[in-house]
Amino acid sequence: MDRELEAVRDRAMDQLKHDLIKEMGLWDLVQTEGWGALPAKDCGRIGGKMATRLSPNILRKIADMSQTQGK
Repeated sequence: MDRELEAVRDRAMDQLKHDLIKEMGLWDLVQTEGWGALPAKDCGRIGGKMATRLSPNILRKIADMSQTQGK
């Protein structure tokens, strides 16, 4: 996977994480105290929600893009 594709993927994942944090009402805590202030339980919930929102089709498209750019 080239750097440009990785950067796009990373920005998309960060945006999803930020959106979920806001939906869960944890944004103020992160803003004032940083990501380290989140309890492990909340981090796990965020990761679980991210996983359910990521469609297998999206992951397949990223993999396909990576393979076609590698050729």
